[in-house]
Amino acid sequence: MKIFDHFIGSCADLRQLFGRISPDMAVVQLGRGPLLGRLQSFSLGAFRLTLLETNQTLFLAGTRRPELCAIAIQLKGNDNVEAIRAQGHILKWDGIFGYNLNLKDYDLKIPGNSLIASIIIDRKDLSGRLRNNDNLGLSRFETTNQLRLKPETVEKIRTITDELIQTDGKSREPGSGDQILEIVFNEVMATNRETVPAAVRENRHQAAIELLHWCIKHPEEHKNANELSNLLFQSRTSLFKGCQEHFHQTLGELQRSIRLDLARQLLLNPEQRQKLGLAGVGDISRHLGFTSRSHFSKRYEHHYAELPVETLKRQKATVL
Repeated sequence: MKIFDHFIGSCADLRQLFGRISPDMAVVQLGRGPLLGRLQSFSLGAFRLTLLETNQTLFLAGTRRPELCAIAIQLKGNDNVEAIRAQGHILKWDGIFGYNLNLKDYDLKIPGNSLIASIIIDRKDLSGRLRNNDNLGLSRFETTNQLRLKPETVEKIRTITDELIQTDGKSREPGSGDQILEIVFNEVMATNRETVPAAVRENRHQAAIELLHWCIKHPEEHKNANELSNLLFQSRTSLFKGCQEHFHQTLGELQRSIRLDLARQLLLNPEQRQKLGLAGVGDISRHLGFTSRSHFSKRYEHHYAELPVETLKRQKATVL
């Protein structure tokens, strides 16, 4: 059964949609141009399957809910121009990732033009199924965070999810949810599968994640390197290197990118504007701390290849 299906025009949209699963999720877009994405969720009995499709490269980070386990699989990539990074480590082959039960948080870099499936299952249910079958499987969920899948295994899962998408979740083979779990568990319990252990983050990686969370929580503020270093108790070097390595942006560009993303959400969403009492482009630019409307419009056009008033007009035309 399909639970929801939403198209995404901003990272702020994605944070709101993931609110129940990860209430403190931080997301940033790593490239220029409009974000075109889609998030779907299906209830398949023992677990929920979410499908995230995005045209832009995204970086996500947040706290894991202790009662849940999320097993992620890349179902569509972009010809390996970019690679997924889970907890900072490149996913070198088709596989599952991000599932380690002992990690308290997550960070994930998703390349543009990707389709990511996540199996979200109750931790107790998962542990019970693994204990009843094989100690190797439970050990892998506790010590590793990436596991290589056979190409035909990925194809089987892709076929099932394609059917779910094409039928809008209204028609599927009985037991297809159990089939997905069985496919994944068989791979996890296979003795000849390559794995990557969960690892401790480097200082600059941790600094980048803390910086991202701070920027998401304080979008209207702009801080220089010294101020951010004092606020986050991180060295300027760790902040600079972490921001460049993981976001490919300067500290100022990261802060501005997040503010522009919030502006885009407001321009595309009249209900959000109404809640905040914002009438148009000028109100939005002032609300997000830009020095002037013209300065905001210039930055917005550079980032999204259209003026904010054009986004607003397009949104109005769509509503009508």
